[in-house]
Amino acid sequence: MSYSDTQLQIFNALSRFLPIQDDHQAFWWKLTGPHIARMMHEAEYPVHRQVEYLLFHRFAVIPRLGPQPTTAMPRFKSRVAAGAGDGTPIGYSWRWGLAGSNPYIRNYVEPLGSLTGTPADPSNEAATKELLWECGRLLPGIDLSMFWKFASHLRPNLVDEATREKFAGSSLLVGLEMRPESNTVDIKTYMYPRVPSQVDELLHSTVPKAMRDAYGTDVSLDSLNAVSDFMRTDPDGSQLVPPGTTAIDCCRPKDARVKFYVVSRNTSFDHIAAIMTLGGRKPAPPGLIRQLRELWYALKGLDFDFPTSDQLPVPDEGAASATNPNGLSFYFDIQPGHALPDVKAYFDVSKHSKSDMAAAEAVVSFLERHGRGPNPRAYINVLQGMVPVEELQTRRGVQAFFSVAFKKGEIDITSYFIPQAYRRFAEIKAELNEDTVVRQRRSRFE
Repeated sequence: MSYSDTQLQIFNALSRFLPIQDDHQAFWWKLTGPHIARMMHEAEYPVHRQVEYLLFHRFAVIPRLGPQPTTAMPRFKSRVAAGAGDGTPIGYSWRWGLAGSNPYIRNYVEPLGSLTGTPADPSNEAATKELLWECGRLLPGIDLSMFWKFASHLRPNLVDEATREKFAGSSLLVGLEMRPESNTVDIKTYMYPRVPSQVDELLHSTVPKAMRDAYGTDVSLDSLNAVSDFMRTDPDGSQLVPPGTTAIDCCRPKDARVKFYVVSRNTSFDHIAAIMTLGGRKPAPPGLIRQLRELWYALKGLDFDFPTSDQLPVPDEGAASATNPNGLSFYFDIQPGHALPDVKAYFDVSKHSKSDMAAAEAVVSFLERHGRGPNPRAYINVLQGMVPVEELQTRRGVQAFFSVAFKKGEIDITSYFIPQAYRRFAEIKAELNEDTVVRQRRSRFE
């Protein structure tokens, strides 16, 4: 048995007996099922958890990924991995974990339905809400009350034809987190009102109103107010611009956090460090700052003596995101009862690394140098199961972002990557056809 067969042993066993409703679902299962199976195998998930989540993926997610691609251009472009994605309505993440812990994985899904992109559902809300309702019915511990209240405040306000034509599109995403020791799937929702006038009101008006509605009128807004003050008065904070995304946890309100996203055009390390520490309001140990610089410079392929105050070069590529042209973003993790938020930074691989393999090696080598995790190179096994090694070494595309945060005296790293159903349309079509031929040859009924 090859190593690839070992990675897919559970997926192949389930696939022999699982019903497939149509060619669209067959395509998404053949494409994404092996990706998820490899991730769980490499992250050493218990067998029962691998089976459980593959079944959830097959019956809850696959039917909601829409039609299979027929060209390299999506019929409806999803916001999954916005700025780095290709319109595929699903993406993945691999959270490496802190020292002594194994990784765990998450999926990001924008459900697509029969009404998606039509005048009946221009912001693609119906399919997402239907998935959330189903998850609330099926999964233990899910509490959707926060989402229903936030969604009413952050829904795109498409009040006239001109606004609809310009700003119709994705407004909701769902994060599905599968921890190996859990008995459920934790859910996060991401809301994007799209209309600039609404985005401008988020921090100072809309999010405070939504928090009072969701948590109660007496909720403490200290953490949110700290973000507002930092962005208004700090030299580095004032350079941040909200692109419009806000996220919440779908759990008990007392445990739920609000995530407020911002982007920056400043790529100097001093600026990144200032945002991560809220301009000194939330200091980090010097050793941790040095590690962050080490990782950032490794991703960029820079010598460690490169001046921390200098702007770093960003590839000038035509596909650069209009809202985040330099591929550098952050979010503030806001929780009532906390005086200050936590901060997480995101680095767009397409703008900050020479190739997917160079980026992966930079992170894996960093983790190995600092004694992190039982087997950091398991992540490269996942990537090599998604695209050929030569492609990893010469292109950027399968990896979208790396995120970093300070946690328990360590750098907490998460990798985000995508199936590229459209960017690799021709290659995937050939790979799936070849896989079908191989399986037919192996069939005992041949």
